[in-house]
Amino acid sequence: MGKKGAGSIKADEWRLLATIYLPIALVILWGEQAKHAELLKQSMALFQAITIEWVDKLYSCHPHVAIHRKRTIVHMAFHIYDFLLLFGPIVGWWCFPIEGLISVLQKINSNNHIGGEHEKTVVTTWMHSVNLRRWINRKDCPKLLHQFHRLYSMFITNKKGSRKDPELNIGSNSKECAYYEYEGMQFSRASTHLGNSLVSFLDPNGVAVFGSIEKIEMINPDKVQFVIRPQEPLPHNTNDPFKPFPHFPARTYSSKMSDITVIVNPAQVIGHYARFDFSGNRAVLVDLSRG
Repeated sequence: MGKKGAGSIKADEWRLLATIYLPIALVILWGEQAKHAELLKQSMALFQAITIEWVDKLYSCHPHVAIHRKRTIVHMAFHIYDFLLLFGPIVGWWCFPIEGLISVLQKINSNNHIGGEHEKTVVTTWMHSVNLRRWINRKDCPKLLHQFHRLYSMFITNKKGSRKDPELNIGSNSKECAYYEYEGMQFSRASTHLGNSLVSFLDPNGVAVFGSIEKIEMINPDKVQFVIRPQEPLPHNTNDPFKPFPHFPARTYSSKMSDITVIVNPAQVIGHYARFDFSGNRAVLVDLSRG
């Protein structure tokens, strides 16, 4: 992103920039500098979707735009309520999946075989993939096809370096897994894939806790548990540059992990989170769950 080879920025990439990368970068860079306080506050108003406040302060923070009317590209934000009534939940009509598909299609090498031949190849390949997945999900799917699919999946993931040692026996009554899938979410132990090990879960009091999965233990075929090391909270009297922006889904914690581990049932997990360590032994955590 930002380089010529990346091409033009798509809608989903703009969304990631505005909801994760830019806000975090600006708060870390400007959050403790008084000279940029107002500019940071105005920028975070946009990122927090406080559209009215963002438009009101547009002229004071950016005087060079005063010659223009307050008609910005965030105009649609004022009509989200109407669109929800007309079309239902946003996830059903936003453009991010289509933009992502366009990006994939643009990167396919056609060797100038356009005008029907290239398009036919893409559709045929897609149909073959769909039919294969349909067969694998059928109850009468041949065992040989299931075995081939399992071996092929292990080969691909091991080549990427994201999954190794699918199952490691650690006792007669239980075994440790490198990864586990639950309700469409992929989980891994930290030694296998750090990103997929970072999860948020509910403690017995219903409070969200952030931590990293150290072990995935299969007690029996019907019971799996995660051994999670929680993230240490931010020490007292330590500045939290994200505190002034409660509507942005980021919180500051210590970059250190707890000395203790907790046992968590997969049903307690809310989703994944992202972590970035910055100055002063601090880490900013962003909740990635869509619940």
